[in-house]
Amino acid sequence: MRARTLLNVGLIAGAAVMGALLWLDRPVEPKPDTLTPLRGEAIEQIRITTPDQPPIELSRTDSGWRLEAPVTTRADQATVNQILRLASTPSRRRMAAGQVDLARLGLLEPVTDVQFNGTPVIQLGGSEAVKGFRYAQVGPDIHLINEPNMQALDGDYSDLISRRLLPPDARITRLTLPARQLSLDDQGGWTLEPATDAISADATERTVDLWERTQAMWAGPADDEPAPETVVIETADHGRFTFGVVAREPQLQLRRDDLGVVFQVGANRAAPLLELTHAGASSLKTQPDVELTPAEE
Repeated sequence: MRARTLLNVGLIAGAAVMGALLWLDRPVEPKPDTLTPLRGEAIEQIRITTPDQPPIELSRTDSGWRLEAPVTTRADQATVNQILRLASTPSRRRMAAGQVDLARLGLLEPVTDVQFNGTPVIQLGGSEAVKGFRYAQVGPDIHLINEPNMQALDGDYSDLISRRLLPPDARITRLTLPARQLSLDDQGGWTLEPATDAISADATERTVDLWERTQAMWAGPADDEPAPETVVIETADHGRFTFGVVAREPQLQLRRDDLGVVFQVGANRAAPLLELTHAGASSLKTQPDVELTPAEE
């Protein structure tokens, strides 16, 4: 009985050793092809071309990605990251261009051309009918890839603009609202015009802070609809910004004519941004300003 047990143990051990040897000796599966050899961190320039739209150009800077054309402004970093993934997208299937009907794949008239760092252009064609994969051509090769974020690649540059109303490091020195103007004084306080005791210094500071850090939900192309109100913001290091207040409901819509876009902000931000009123905190002065005498300090 003991001999049989030892024999079984030996057989199991031998099988394990044989299995390990076969595992180590297995052929190494090649890594899947990708559309380009580039990885996101190595990419410095992006160019997107779509039919009937001006080319979109983006560049990496020390402070993040920027749109260089058709307008110049900060880019939305999260959306640019989605575009960068296209460069290293795996190819699910690879074919030679001469073996397929390019018209049937939507590649005779691509929906979008994308170029990274001046490398060969990635042409995006139609979608595969069954599983929704996308056809892409790079040089003489046709690839079948997972669907990229086509909204970021459809030629509408407003999708790529940063959602922040102001640059992250912008510091407001003057804020002209539809009914009031705030100016930074030499002591770092705010002068309100026309002056009123109905608005506290805290409400004023909160309004300025909110303008400096507000981020829109999304941005879209601007139309020719007139803006009944205007907000002008002057900053210490970034110059002047002008926003047309197109609407306050159902969303606060702030238009930048110089960029040709409208920022969509939650309607609950309209009163704090435009009227210096803040929910959950009193906007009224609770006591008059009193200058302390030396005995009271």
